[in-house]
Amino acid sequence: MGELRLPGLATGIDTSTLIEQLMAINSRRLATYQVKKLGYEKETTAFGELRTKVSNLNSTVTAISNASTLEAYKASTSDSDVLGVGASEDAAEGSHSILIDQMATTETWIQDTSAFDYKTDYVGGGTFIYSYNHIERQITAVADETTLEDLAGLINNDEDNPGVTASLLYQGDKYHLMLSGQRTGEDNLISINASSTEVWKANSALTLASDSSVNASLTTKITELSQFGSNALEGGEVIEITGQDRYAHDIALSELSITSNTTVAHLLDKIEEAFDGNVKATFENGEIIVTDTTSGTSLFEIALTYNAKGSAAALTLPIPWMEEDAVGAATPESLTSLTSTSFINTQTAQNSQIKVDGYPSAAAVAEVQTMSLTQGDPDGGHYHLTYNGYTTGEISYDAVAATIQTAIDALANVSSGDITVTAENTHLDDGYIRFTFSDTLGDVPMILVDDSALTGTGTPTIGVAETTQGSAAWISNNSNIVTDAMTGITLILQDVNKTDDLSQPIPVVITLTRDISGVTGKVQSMVASYNSLITFLKEKTEYNVETKKMGLLSRSTTIPFLKTQLNDPFVGTATGFNDDDLYIEARQIGITIEGDQTLKLDTTVLEDALNTNQGFTAVIELIGAMATGSTSGGGTMSFYSASSKYTTAGTFDVEVTISDPGSGNVIESARIRQTGGTWHDAEINGNIITGDSTFEDSGFGPLYPENGLQLSVDLTAVGTFTDTVRVKKGFAGELEDMLDDMLRTDGRLDVSQDINTNNIERIEVTIANEEIRLERMQDRLIAQFARLEKTLTLLNQQMAAVNTISQMTFG
Repeated sequence: MGELRLPGLATGIDTSTLIEQLMAINSRRLATYQVKKLGYEKETTAFGELRTKVSNLNSTVTAISNASTLEAYKASTSDSDVLGVGASEDAAEGSHSILIDQMATTETWIQDTSAFDYKTDYVGGGTFIYSYNHIERQITAVADETTLEDLAGLINNDEDNPGVTASLLYQGDKYHLMLSGQRTGEDNLISINASSTEVWKANSALTLASDSSVNASLTTKITELSQFGSNALEGGEVIEITGQDRYAHDIALSELSITSNTTVAHLLDKIEEAFDGNVKATFENGEIIVTDTTSGTSLFEIALTYNAKGSAAALTLPIPWMEEDAVGAATPESLTSLTSTSFINTQTAQNSQIKVDGYPSAAAVAEVQTMSLTQGDPDGGHYHLTYNGYTTGEISYDAVAATIQTAIDALANVSSGDITVTAENTHLDDGYIRFTFSDTLGDVPMILVDDSALTGTGTPTIGVAETTQGSAAWISNNSNIVTDAMTGITLILQDVNKTDDLSQPIPVVITLTRDISGVTGKVQSMVASYNSLITFLKEKTEYNVETKKMGLLSRSTTIPFLKTQLNDPFVGTATGFNDDDLYIEARQIGITIEGDQTLKLDTTVLEDALNTNQGFTAVIELIGAMATGSTSGGGTMSFYSASSKYTTAGTFDVEVTISDPGSGNVIESARIRQTGGTWHDAEINGNIITGDSTFEDSGFGPLYPENGLQLSVDLTAVGTFTDTVRVKKGFAGELEDMLDDMLRTDGRLDVSQDINTNNIERIEVTIANEEIRLERMQDRLIAQFARLEKTLTLLNQQMAAVNTISQMTFG
């Protein structure tokens, strides 16, 4: 409102006070609105505090809601400088002795003979070709434009860079290009190629039978592919792998047996095995890609064929046809300042090697491969040998073992002592050549022979056979973080073992114990956060006898719902549990609800339950089971998996009908219902059935409780079969689901806050309108009193004049 400007001095009337009093009377409604706005603002602050309390509780609940991340076991190591260790709930108590023979390393190649005085020197025009893990990249340099520094940048900034870092090393007054691999392990090798590499690729993607628009992954089961549809296996079906190596030698027929557990990854492994480790099979966007491990001209070919072996399990779609995608040697290297021969390998990528409790206990076995004439009689010419991507120079048809040894030792990937060459008699004409590999190398790729330049009678042909498969007698891993050596245990390798006075390695001992104090501490944190939230809710909703007012959030409909939902997981039997379980209620492990709705934790009861082997597992499950399941044991069906996010915990009824349409037993129909609920048809994929995965229109939640529930079905017998499935969820998981729902966007807290925000916005509009009304009223009053002042002033003046005249007239 405007400032009053009427002192009323002319008339003696205090108009300012009068206006202020009138405005005060008319401003009472505005004051009411402002008080209401302040109340809404305080509610908004309270809702913000409530969200913080709920979030804090959710954090402590998340720490115990999943048994796999509860870290129920405590792991220690006798030498943390050498070995770190972690454990999950799948671990078991005990001690283990670990020997570390070697660490996993990355690969490094450096240009040894450099002509670059400055990093800004031009490299010339041409193509630089390199591979990493057999993924090839071609980098093009432009004459009088691309510098050595620019070339490193082109490699590093290549969006399809497979994992190589290029840098410049200054040594001997020259700048050298250095390529370093970013990943450890013997699979991650770098190769500087003299020409491009042969690549074959599937002509179509492998997709899921359940949704042909979704590409398969490495873990997809072969029977889940679109090619199989709903056809059930009868046993004996295979995928045949045929083809020829880079030198046009036919490979032996290789077969991958198809079972219910065979995956795409198994197929890729089988392809590499069929070619004796001389190709690399990868999987990208659902497509199989097979790359020759040696660059240059290649006559490599591959074909994949399904063979039912008499089974009636026919394919719905054909296996993708393999075809040439990139021709070997089609693109030669042409950057003369950085040729493949100018680089040297300064660090070889290798796997880590360990022993666990002395295993593997067998001694290392040296691989032996034998080379001999398989047909013909050479009298001239030469041949080449290729080992793990590198090829020798010309070797004369009658070369003796020493000459072959020299050629092998010259390979960039062979160190002294790696391969020993011996001969029966003198050379191939007289017998055979034996390649004995160091026993530290384990199982190695087969040596390939290019015998196309031999002359003689009967088409001289040389073959190589593995007479002894190598074994390094160590557990090998491509990383220094080993997760698959022992169930539930992660080994973090820091260094090789220290040695004693006799130069013998000192084993590192890891010890795993039940982390009872850790589990108890996490439950205590959850209880403390829970009680903090309950106390806050009481403060903000109940009547305060001191202030004689209700709490700020007493009108919120969210709070009663929240209170009820908070209690539910701790009352009665946990969802999906029954009398077959050792513990089924929170109170059995010391967690009870007090009269004021807070939780009470009896740590003695909890720790006593955790102190027995069976009890420890049962407690962890009651707290953090995440959609684990089991069937009642009918035999035809077994629990396969469930979604921890979408499958409702509880009991389900399942009904499956199996028939034989003449092509083998198949699932004719399947349906699932939550016990006591409505039946819904299940999705059928081979011998796997999946609960209806339809979601609500809002997209936030599943439409049916069986969403994500999967069971495997034994197709041995025909008929209609029923079973009962239990899906468990621990009380912490149930509480977490509720809290997540409260906290999510458009959840109950957001809705309540939005309502409050809308109320504030509306009252602010009302206040603004009221202030405008009062401003106008004040302006009117000022104008009215101004006119009154003027009128009274005139009257006073007239009265004064009348008095003057009267005095003059009447004396």
